[in-house]
Amino acid sequence: MKKIIFGIVLVLLTTSFQVMAQDMITNQDIISMKSAKIGDDVILTKITSSQCDFDLSMSGLIDLKNAKISDNIIKQMLISSPPNETITNEDIIGMYKAKISNSIIKDKMLATNHQYDVSSNGLIDLTTAKVPKDVVKLMIEEPQGKGNIMSLQNINNEKRGFFDRRSNNTNRETDSRVAPIEYTFNHTVVEDCPIPEFSLRPYFFSNETLKSMERADASIDVKVVAFGYGGSEVFYTVFPSQSNSRFGEGKIAPIIVKVENDSDPSEIFYLVKAKEVKKDRRRFIMSKMSMGGKGADLSEFVIQIEFRKIKDNIYQILVPDNLQPGEYGFMPISSKKEATTIKITCFGID
Repeated sequence: MKKIIFGIVLVLLTTSFQVMAQDMITNQDIISMKSAKIGDDVILTKITSSQCDFDLSMSGLIDLKNAKISDNIIKQMLISSPPNETITNEDIIGMYKAKISNSIIKDKMLATNHQYDVSSNGLIDLTTAKVPKDVVKLMIEEPQGKGNIMSLQNINNEKRGFFDRRSNNTNRETDSRVAPIEYTFNHTVVEDCPIPEFSLRPYFFSNETLKSMERADASIDVKVVAFGYGGSEVFYTVFPSQSNSRFGEGKIAPIIVKVENDSDPSEIFYLVKAKEVKKDRRRFIMSKMSMGGKGADLSEFVIQIEFRKIKDNIYQILVPDNLQPGEYGFMPISSKKEATTIKITCFGID
């Protein structure tokens, strides 16, 4: 009888290990799925529902970026398969020189055991290598430490929930705030460009010159739905109904932006599609609440964008090349206190 029980247990264990092995995914699986044009949303779901064994060393990250794996996917890879290594100044410098995005470098720092040299000589080496100031500050704040995946996951969730932060809503209907990611990025990479005249203002790049995009005044506008029984919606409204900066569908020019003091552009603004286009106005929804005060998921209006560093403080904004016709705006990620009027950069797709 004992032999029979032992045999059953052995079969069950063997089957479990086989299932785990089948579900184990690696960098190459991610790259293969991306090459097969599987959407980022499907890849993210596969990562979160599988056993993962990713190489997220500096060389692994470089391979992923060369394969055009998005920052959103790499962030989830860091959460699902924390790196088993200790990183130093040399790793930070190497990632920066390889043009890994600031956002991923900082996530890698948070997810990984680290031991930095923040002596005067170490800081001089980092400055000479032109490592961004915000990265160096993080190194100084915690020269030695262990990876903290929980903090990284919380930060990732916090970025996804910016709609709730903007409306100061604490009674959430759903915690899912990330936009459905079904976009493709096949843009021409800009290797060099003129320096934009103004910071934090996107320009489009054409015929070797930077050209201004529409800068519009957007004013806050509250809409009560069904006499209040349907809750309320908060918009930023722009006049007139269409932007005078227009691109053909699938023909978006490269977009360039200058930031200040080595800031992370992904923490400065985001791209949204107008929910309503009326006869004389465009309306970009910022928050929506039911009569009971619950917030709605507005991620369908948030467009995934990525940033590629060209040179110090100059980035190319990678906008999906399969955006649908409509009106779009780059919205500033402002403080929790909502402004009544803001400046936004707009464009339209025909």
